[in-house]
Amino acid sequence: MRLFFSWPSTDVPSPPGRPLVHSFTSRSVNLSWTPPARDGHSAITHYLVQRREGEGNGDGDGFGDGGRSEGNGTTHQVNDLRPFTTYSFRVAAVNAVGRSDPSPDSYYTVTLRTGKFASIVYLKPPGWPSTKEKLDVIVYLRATVARWVVYQ
Repeated sequence: MRLFFSWPSTDVPSPPGRPLVHSFTSRSVNLSWTPPARDGHSAITHYLVQRREGEGNGDGDGFGDGGRSEGNGTTHQVNDLRPFTTYSFRVAAVNAVGRSDPSPDSYYTVTLRTGKFASIVYLKPPGWPSTKEKLDVIVYLRATVARWVVYQ
């Protein structure tokens, strides 16, 4: 009688979820994302955040270092940004085997002109099925409320 054991092989993780911008100033952005669906049978040790200034041409070019998460936490503050500048972000998960492919790019964010603070709230419109990819984005800046509807 022979017994065969099959151990799951380890691999790099799958990409994390698209990073979302939760708040920003003229010089920083606070991001969060969902962990990868598969960790490659090895615990996530940290995440690498990349940033791109400008809108790029969609082929993944122009991304530079945006920092590293604390441990396997799924939030990060990107600092040293330029005021009134367009940025996008993406994230890669890292485990003992290596680095995942990058997440989908975040939605574009324009930093503020001055040192004021803004928060973004992502809301699903009432009555819309979860398969519909529509976000109602509300930006709060002091007493002023601006509202955008963003379609993917």
